[in-house]
Amino acid sequence: MATMRALSGCCLLQSRNALRVWTRRQSSYEYDVIVIGGGHAGIEAVGAASRMNTNVLLVTHKTQTIDLSGIQYKVLNRSKGPAVWGYRAQIDRSLFKKHMQNQVLNNTPNLTIKCCSVEDLIINKTDDGQRISSRTVVLATGTFLRGQINIGLDCYPAGRIENAHLSRHVREEVRGPRYCPSIESKVLKFKAKPHQIWLEPEGLDSDVIYPNGISCTLPEEIQQRLINLIPGLETALMLRPGYGVEYDHIDPRQLKHTLETQLIDNLFMSGQINGTTGYEEAAAQGIVAGINAAAKCLNKKPLTISRTEGYIGVLIDDLTTSGTDEPYRMFTSRAEFRLMLRPDNADLRLTQKGYEMGFVSQKRFDNFCDIRKQLNESEEFLKSIRNPLNKWRKQLGIDCDSKSNSFKTGFEMLGLQECSLKQMAQLFPNQLMPIYDNHVLSTRLKIEALYDYMERDEQELVNQVKSEEMIEIDPNMDYSTKDLTLSTEVRHVLSQNRPKTIFAAKRLAGVTPAAVVSLLYYIKRVNSLSPNDCPNSG
Repeated sequence: MATMRALSGCCLLQSRNALRVWTRRQSSYEYDVIVIGGGHAGIEAVGAASRMNTNVLLVTHKTQTIDLSGIQYKVLNRSKGPAVWGYRAQIDRSLFKKHMQNQVLNNTPNLTIKCCSVEDLIINKTDDGQRISSRTVVLATGTFLRGQINIGLDCYPAGRIENAHLSRHVREEVRGPRYCPSIESKVLKFKAKPHQIWLEPEGLDSDVIYPNGISCTLPEEIQQRLINLIPGLETALMLRPGYGVEYDHIDPRQLKHTLETQLIDNLFMSGQINGTTGYEEAAAQGIVAGINAAAKCLNKKPLTISRTEGYIGVLIDDLTTSGTDEPYRMFTSRAEFRLMLRPDNADLRLTQKGYEMGFVSQKRFDNFCDIRKQLNESEEFLKSIRNPLNKWRKQLGIDCDSKSNSFKTGFEMLGLQECSLKQMAQLFPNQLMPIYDNHVLSTRLKIEALYDYMERDEQELVNQVKSEEMIEIDPNMDYSTKDLTLSTEVRHVLSQNRPKTIFAAKRLAGVTPAAVVSLLYYIKRVNSLSPNDCPNSG
């Protein structure tokens, strides 16, 4: 479990005079990009910068701590629509470290690795006294910025458990992740409810099990007793106690959308140092920071991803615009255009941008262009055919609840649950059979058709909120009312901040687009009622 302390301004950004030594122009540099930290964010930053043919240095404590090693794969939310499917891989910890170390050490061009700690960015000095010059720096320090391990009542300065033997309960002045609380927090808040625990294997050749859902900072002996109270684990031995980590993070509002700091040119931040939690969140930031650090060296236009183009764009925009006062986690509910941000169309949204930055290889881009061409041609063909609904029913052999005999395109028909691409391909074999024979492409075409009209509705909803964002909110609004469909987090944020308008509510950290829509509809409904009928009256 990780908790974080916000820095009141970033301590790395304070001494402008001393920074001249580091930022002054030189005739030559040892490296184009220096990445500090070999965790998820650091590794992705290294990979991104090296693929853009820049000279990269990775500084990490040990190469052994650099973290295709799947044990099992699942698609979460499979019972729901494809827009909210989540791909989850259970990873063999040892194999993952082995493969990542091999990838970084042996298969990453233009990369140098140095094992040391960076004590002072400002003067470019390592703990062995060396000075290292670079055009740009990416900080990906994870939990090691004034990191502190907590187990029980003891605390030790560290960033991971390997740095400590015992440790102390999390203090009240730090904030833990809302959606991944410790077992102590769960029991204190929800005493009467059961708490599910998942037993996950650590590796294919390991008998070590990770009890997911029981993270805690209790004393070691109590943790052992707790484990043995779980049915089936009465004789289990605890190899390593659970622990909490306190660490510092910057105020992410000090960053540009490129993840470069606003106060210091050429300094980029990625990962948990920006106030996020989670592996994917860190890795995503590492990619963006690495690309933009390399782009700065190559005098290229920086990469920015908008909220309509990817969840990375949503994450970075939330952080840099609203900031965060607790570890930030990415959820589909945070995006206005989540029906468009699906796993199946990530290449259509982002590959072109990556190729233009020099991040995507020619071979991969050519393959993408071929896929895009096939999908576009099939979609255009289906949209070019218009028939009355009754005619489509007869040709496809499907029932339809609608009594309308309006004209529908083939693409609109494919968007119906009752219609499959196989039925369409049998009607138009020359045009559609090639894509039907490709399972991946046929699935993608079906999903595109399924969400076509929904995406238009989603866009209209976003436009409506935008046009009415200056509607005023009653300062005495009761956000606890059951008439408002809001999460506990959103109710808390709104009650604490009391925004004056919909626009102000939109900019609050933790307030999702769906919550804004719900709030807007509620206000409009209340405003249309007479004073005696208002839910807040009397």
